[in-house]
Amino acid sequence: MKGKELDEDVLNKELKKRLARKQSRLMMMHGCHPVFGLLLPFVQFPVWMCMSFAVRHLAGRSVWLIDGPNVNVLAAQGMAEEGML
Repeated sequence: MKGKELDEDVLNKELKKRLARKQSRLMMMHGCHPVFGLLLPFVQFPVWMCMSFAVRHLAGRSVWLIDGPNVNVLAAQGMAEEGML
């Protein structure tokens, strides 16, 4: 880069390249991969859906994915009168 006039755009591009290389080296050194950050949501989402459906059934609400759109589900005795608390 000697002999060239350095402007702000060139410096920013070079900085981004160096930071990307450094981040890549650090991730390889510590055994990390960006995809590992997506594993937890993929595991949590089905669990959250099952819990949501279970609470809806307990409260007497229909779950349209399972029961259909216009089905009345009988609420659990305690949930129909008192709620969750």
